[in-house]
Amino acid sequence: MEPLPCGLAGHAQRFTDARPAQTLSGPVLLLAAGIIGIADVVFTTAETTVIPALVPKKRLKHAYSRLAVTSQSASAAAAGTGSLALGFLGMPGMITLAVTSYVSSLLSQLGIRAPAQPETMQIRPKARLRDGFVAFWEIPALRALTTSAALTNAGVMLGNTILPVFILSDLGFSPAIYAALGVISTIGAIIGAGLAPRLSGHNGLRRLRIACALVAVSAVLLAVFCQRLPGPELIWLAIQGFSWNLLVSISAVSGAEVLPKTISQEQLASVAASQRTITLGIMPISALIGGALGTVAGSVPMLVVWAELAGLATLPILAKRSLEDYR
Repeated sequence: MEPLPCGLAGHAQRFTDARPAQTLSGPVLLLAAGIIGIADVVFTTAETTVIPALVPKKRLKHAYSRLAVTSQSASAAAAGTGSLALGFLGMPGMITLAVTSYVSSLLSQLGIRAPAQPETMQIRPKARLRDGFVAFWEIPALRALTTSAALTNAGVMLGNTILPVFILSDLGFSPAIYAALGVISTIGAIIGAGLAPRLSGHNGLRRLRIACALVAVSAVLLAVFCQRLPGPELIWLAIQGFSWNLLVSISAVSGAEVLPKTISQEQLASVAASQRTITLGIMPISALIGGALGTVAGSVPMLVVWAELAGLATLPILAKRSLEDYR
């Protein structure tokens, strides 16, 4: 399952945008974000291998849906209460609370009985990633979904980089308003994760992913043209955030079961790591390039690029009719 756009990284970015360098220096924040990002990649890769071993294949889609709903609900609660808690606890208290939550997560994982590592994974540890890329590249359905997800994630990070500047600086809204928009966006992700299994089963994976990507283009354009559309800009931005996260969440959850259904248990970890190297590796690149170009071209042109990336995500799916076999 691909990472959803309203997780910890998104809320961390909202927080740093809302409170610029009042308590922590930029390098410290970047270091913390980097460590959290690496930990997230390791955790989600391991999660990809454990869940298929614990859940029957016919229930995988529903398991990933419930996982995404739980994760996004926690993110929404954190975003909704974060500012209030910060006022009472201060920065040291918030950091302590974050550390406590990570420790609680660690303790809860101790009760999960993960399957033993296959011997093939223990014999050739240095070759696993290479073998994972080879196995991943030989399966057209996985290749198409991964390329599409990488384009979507590039758009996600470009949006996470440019949208705060557009809303807070160009439009002049307060950090509190931006945080409220983040909560609305997260609610969209929760609803999307819950709807994904039923929509995928009814429409098929290929048709659903194409539709989500195309409608997502329109969602981003609401932000591009919010100043020209009738009515308050804030309403259009709220609709944009809700609908974008709804659609990306549906796409992520609906395709989550393809990897464990097409790859053997022995290769699952290495192929999942290879897939995430692509889908997650594109995100910091997109953020850096998008931020640099945004300082030159401005926010609105980069929002248009975001919409174009969302549209380009349909092309790999359109090219692979074999995805019609998945529901």
